Amino acid sequence: MFRILIYSFFVLFFSACTFSKMTSLGWIVGTWKSTNYQENQGEIWKASADGYLGRAWSVQAGDTIWSESMRILDKGDSLVLEVIHPQATSGEPVYFKELYTSSQKFTFEKRDYDWPHFISYWVEDDLMKAHVGSYEQHGGDLYFEWRKVQDL
Repeated sequence: MFRILIYSFFVLFFSACTFSKMTSLGWIVGTWKSTNYQENQGEIWKASADGYLGRAWSVQAGDTIWSESMRILDKGDSLVLEVIHPQATSGEPVYFKELYTSSQKFTFEKRDYDWPHFISYWVEDDLMKAHVGSYEQHGGDLYFEWRKVQDL
């Protein structure tokens, strides 16, 4: 009986930790437009039953020249970022493991992927920022900054 109580406690404890991690990312929900690149680049994030759904895009002369879809998923003891970039991955998802999560920042990594090795998002004042990069010297890091234009 004692073992069942201890087991139940740990299951509830770790479930609550993952739930609170997932809910702490609520700031990402909304429509975001770029402030440091072209004006018609942005991301949309929505809450879903199993996490968050995101879509990033870049439009030039009325045509979408780049897009990708993302999901932040609860995998029990940690979170996972799934990225599908049709041009780069032929529509196959790439999974990044949770490295760090707080109420204002999250970082996911996949060290054995060619590029990027990590993806970090954080909120600062009224901006959402991201750093997409490599652990290798001269790996080609990208920095993004968006302003929220609509809550969803």
